[in-house]
Amino acid sequence: MKIAILGLGKVGTALLSSLISSDLPIETIYLHDKDKNLVRGQAEDLRDMCFLCGKEINIQENITKAKDSDVYIITAGIPRKDGKSKFDFEGNMGIVMSCLCYCNHDKPIWIVTNPSERIVKSLKDNFVFKELEAIGNLLDTTRKVRTGKDPEEIANYILDNKGHSNLGVVGEILLRLRSMVKTKYHDGGE
Repeated sequence: MKIAILGLGKVGTALLSSLISSDLPIETIYLHDKDKNLVRGQAEDLRDMCFLCGKEINIQENITKAKDSDVYIITAGIPRKDGKSKFDFEGNMGIVMSCLCYCNHDKPIWIVTNPSERIVKSLKDNFVFKELEAIGNLLDTTRKVRTGKDPEEIANYILDNKGHSNLGVVGEILLRLRSMVKTKYHDGGE
């Protein structure tokens, strides 16, 4: 499996650590961020982590080679400011659009950048993608059902994928990747 991660902030970093320590059959991880020094540093850290975990995963710093990825995960974006309930739609849409030029539009593209559902809807209204999905809403949906409150009401007060912890969104991505592996290798795929 080849995975491209576009955006190495809090969510991207949490996802990378989880990918390396997972049991997923990952062959290559492509990294991208506007901060090239961050990409270089993350790549070195990931190579060390792979060595320590006994994994042979190719960590690529050149996103232009990522056209053969099985999935593209865009985590790049402007985070919500503390105390604010809204995300910078226009700013994050621009960032996502700049990341899309590195993605093969015939492969799954998962948008984590918030507001993910609004960004995906806007993109689908204007472009054609084989698979474009908003990721990160599983935790919000669960929390709304459990508490009866909208996620925006409680997002800054508890650990969640929109504030202080990224466990919800990372867990959702890992579940989706496991499903891809199962479908590809066990249900008549390649």
